[in-house]
Amino acid sequence: MTPFYESVSAMHALLNAAALLRGTPFRENSRHPGPSGGIDCWGAVNYLQERSGAMPEIHLPEYHLDWTPSRFDRYVISALESSPELARWTAVDFDRAQPQKTMRIGDILRIRWPGPPHSAVVLAGRTYLHARSDKGVVVETLNTRQEARLVERIYRAFET
Repeated sequence: MTPFYESVSAMHALLNAAALLRGTPFRENSRHPGPSGGIDCWGAVNYLQERSGAMPEIHLPEYHLDWTPSRFDRYVISALESSPELARWTAVDFDRAQPQKTMRIGDILRIRWPGPPHSAVVLAGRTYLHARSDKGVVVETLNTRQEARLVERIYRAFET
């Protein structure tokens, strides 16, 4: 199976969408990108994947601070398994101590974060984009072994 983001046009679409999304303020349960809007982590992930053609918009219920990783996964996995358009997404195996060895552009990361489960999109190597409640949409890098251990799941799109 060929990863979806091996296509140069898909990579460019993802990176162009990421450039437009950077600097958007964080707003819980919001899906309005841009400096005057607001977006949360799932909204950022969904925006990037939709703009690059990897998935249609996925509507998750509003999250709450009591969401657990298993509840988040249940909604995401349910969405991925119930829609033919999302059949291309698969959880991939990885070394929990070194997820960066498996991470590829476009992958969705489920990250252990204070509060509800957190999601991000890999842009290159160890670099990922996500929406932080304290900084808005930012690009960051997994720099330490401790940070790498926060990655709990990696989802990858494949050509169908």
